[in-house]
Parts: sequence; structure tokens; C-alpha cells
Amino acid sequence: MLTNTLTSRADLHNTTSVNGKHVKDPKGWHGTFAFKDEDQVKHEVHVASHGYTNGKEDFRLKEGTHTDEKSDGTPRGGPTSMKVVWPLEADLEEYVESPIGYSHLEEQI
Repeated sequence: MLTNTLTSRADLHNTTSVNGKHVKDPKGWHGTFAFKDEDQVKHEVHVASHGYTNGKEDFRLKEGTHTDEKSDGTPRGGPTSMKVVWPLEADLEEYVESPIGYSHLEEQI
């Protein structure tokens, strides 16, 4: 069982989802990450964060935002999607040499 986890939904992007539709994020380019500690694992909740930058190739953080805890089973992708915001443990990959970092994305070089 994962006790401390982190997921990353995608590379830097400048869109967000509103009612299941992708729209331009008014705050611009950002990375999306979700975190949970041991207690949150037990309660099947997590916190999502966005790290905003000045552009797609600029990885310097200019602003960070964080949600309140939300259920891992929160639907995403619109009303007909069967997707949820937190991937199954089997779909996560452990980051190299990190006991707490996991992602469902391929490793990037």
C-alpha cells in the first residue's frame, strides 16, 4: 500500500477542465500535481496543486495553488466519462529513487 504519494496529470499545460470541457486556464501555463499522506491514503482523499510558470518551457514557479481535500473517486472528463481524478495504484509508476513520488506518466528524459 502507498503511504505517501504524488501524481502528475500531464506535462506543463495552459488548459483546465470546466464541466468536463478543456478551456484555456486564465492563470496560464502550469503543472498539475496531486498529493496524499498516510492518513489521506486511509480516507481515500488527496490534495491537488497547480504550479504556475511564465511559459511552456519555463519551469520556474511563479505561483502555486492548492485545493481542499477531495475524494479520490471524484469524476473527471465530463458527465459521460468513467474516469476519476486519482488513478488506481496499479496504474502508478514509482519515480526513480523516490519513496514518495509516483506518477501514471511515462518517465521523461
